[in-house]
Amino acid sequence: MRQRAHYWLITTAAVLLLLFTLWALPIGADSTGPVHLQHSATQIDQAHRMALDLRAFSGVPYIDGAGGLRQAAAPDVGAVSLTGAEPIAGVKTFSSFPVTPSSAPTTDYQVANKKYVDDHSGGATLFTDLTDTPSTFSGAGSYFVRVNSGATALEFLPQDPDLTTLATGAADSIVYYDQFGAANMLTLGASGYVLKSQGTGAPPIFAAITPNEIGAQSQDPDLDTLAGSTPWMGFYRDGSGVMQEQPFGTAGYVWTSNGPTAAPTWQPASSGGALTFLGLTDTPSDYTGHALEYARVNSAADGIEFVAGTPTPWMYPITKDSPTASTYRWFKADAALTVTGFDVIEASTDTGTITVDVQECTATGTSCVSIFSAPVTATATGAAATISDTSIAADAWVQIVYGTPSGTVTQVAATLKGTR
Repeated sequence: MRQRAHYWLITTAAVLLLLFTLWALPIGADSTGPVHLQHSATQIDQAHRMALDLRAFSGVPYIDGAGGLRQAAAPDVGAVSLTGAEPIAGVKTFSSFPVTPSSAPTTDYQVANKKYVDDHSGGATLFTDLTDTPSTFSGAGSYFVRVNSGATALEFLPQDPDLTTLATGAADSIVYYDQFGAANMLTLGASGYVLKSQGTGAPPIFAAITPNEIGAQSQDPDLDTLAGSTPWMGFYRDGSGVMQEQPFGTAGYVWTSNGPTAAPTWQPASSGGALTFLGLTDTPSDYTGHALEYARVNSAADGIEFVAGTPTPWMYPITKDSPTASTYRWFKADAALTVTGFDVIEASTDTGTITVDVQECTATGTSCVSIFSAPVTATATGAAATISDTSIAADAWVQIVYGTPSGTVTQVAATLKGTR
């Protein structure tokens, strides 16, 4: 922006008045009265020409240091000042993006800069940030995702090859995982008995529940009072531990936390991104009719779809004695497979190491590509691979590639597992 220039604006009338004053100014007095400055015809003619010159000026007239009459270019009327408050009318087009203050806007119609918009845009970027998905992946390694029994959201479900064996076990039993991660079955107890935990080092048991344990499960008395209140309410506990109720908000609004010291409020859903799994653009649009179904990548590999039934576990073991640098066709996929893990171990007496890789090839055994982030190094204590490509196409050949052993390697056993 430009600073305003300041000029002395001299009108033609002002110059003529000045000339007349100089002509009529008394310079002394005698016994007959004041004595006036007398001007020659030449001086009067010069003053007349100066007045005519002023009429032809297009700029701003001024008198220079030598007393001469000059003109300056007309100032930019309405130029914006560097400081001070003033209105600006009309549409202004900037050739470069203006830089705004670093502070955030506080009132309506103030400009919001890019940083403020980025900091306050809503929506999710992670699966666990959505409102209808689990909030963390922790402890859910190799779990599957399925629609819950209420057909309202997604949940994680553990799956284990051990379940294939347990499925043929005794009826009226439940399955639990022990401290070693192995699946076990427990026969249901007597009628009215409940499943009780005995801690992390012992299996659960079915036992009768005692009166003291029933008392420990008592209902919050606040809910008894609130239960008869206006319908369509949400409940929350305030900072004093007292249950409060709040009417449901406008259709489409979401119940929003205002921090640990204030009550929640209903707010419009953000337009910056999806808030639910169904709101994403590459997922199903409805849970209805998909209760207990699983989510998987569709055959076009461009989105998620729901599928009925339970994924069937599969496992392909292989053992190689005295391995050398070589490649072997392992198996051909009879259906589309999902890989969940790969484990490899050497003989307990081996002291050397060897790298192992697994590759997916076309139906004709060509164009083989590794499904690992990097080949895994086998040792006598075992190792697991990091899977980078979890999908194996139907009819694809799968081959295993052994590297050159380093040291003594007498035997290598490996297992590829997943679901179909």
